[in-house]
Amino acid sequence: MVLHTSNRRASQAENQPPSRRSAPMLKNYPSRSRVSRRANTGSARATTSNPKRRSRAQLGSSARSARTLAKSVTPPSPSDVNMIDVPCAYTSLDKSKLVTLPRFLRHPETKYPSQQALEAVGLGDTPLEYAQRVLKEAGPNMHKVLMHAESAPVTGLPKELEITLNDVSAEPPTHVLAVYCRLPSAKRNITLTPIHDVILAAHCANLPILPPSSQSRVNQGDTVTLPVIPLGLPSPTTFRALLGFLYLKRTDLLLAMILPCAPGPHPSPAADASEMERHAMAIQRVRTFAQQLAVTFTPRVLFERAMYVNGLWQNACALGVFDQQLWACIDWCWEVLLTALAFATGAPQSVQTSLPLPQ
Repeated sequence: MVLHTSNRRASQAENQPPSRRSAPMLKNYPSRSRVSRRANTGSARATTSNPKRRSRAQLGSSARSARTLAKSVTPPSPSDVNMIDVPCAYTSLDKSKLVTLPRFLRHPETKYPSQQALEAVGLGDTPLEYAQRVLKEAGPNMHKVLMHAESAPVTGLPKELEITLNDVSAEPPTHVLAVYCRLPSAKRNITLTPIHDVILAAHCANLPILPPSSQSRVNQGDTVTLPVIPLGLPSPTTFRALLGFLYLKRTDLLLAMILPCAPGPHPSPAADASEMERHAMAIQRVRTFAQQLAVTFTPRVLFERAMYVNGLWQNACALGVFDQQLWACIDWCWEVLLTALAFATGAPQSVQTSLPLPQ
């Protein structure tokens, strides 16, 4: 996947009502229920406009429209969570400065993708759980298509982007997301990322319905023209990790992107161990790994990794991703990094390791 960064502000593509189409990657999998497939009506490609002609008012309006996806899920305020103080990781001279971090990252109320969003990508008559299982099998090949896709450098923010497909082992991407930070004070750096709409529609409950994108059979080396959709997120830098997880569903790869080093081997509990014994071993594993991180990396590195987890959490809340493996990974990494910071700053008593009890 080739990403391009622009300093221009996002421009909103027109949100026309989506055409109904079938999800091609589901066709080869037998459904447990009778699923009627709809024909792909597609849509005509929009004409590319000159970004220099867009007025400031249009750009501001499009950015506000793109930011609406996060209105229903807002990261918790400090009053909603327990807080801890750790010495400031960014100064070695003034050790009196403190940085306040939430003790836990609150899980938002579970939501599911809307029926309209699922219908727009051809999943209207398919049980969501079944569709997600099929996409878990198809996701790695779809991700490989993205990783081998290329595009020429662009100036400004186009309405469409031409993508050259060097791998056609799965369906081609359907859209390009122009990801930028939705915070008012943030610099408008924009990253263009090709995606498959069916992956995001099946996993992101808060994502607006994307405009239709016509699809046709492609061969290796073909070029496709995809609509560019602005997407404002709290943490653009962590979107790549979240997107990769939605395609691959591999927590080991997510951990490798989050943590400064991989956890070492740990003994497995005995087959006849009780749930409480297993829970105690899991807590001990967290503290052992946290101590390893504390003696290996500086507080600054640990703090930066903790902020990466926080950004990943904010994006998951904003997009409405409710995958149990993802949330377990976020919770575990947050626990490890907070404990490591406590050890690294000489205040191990400030964090008492806590993991959810087994159900």
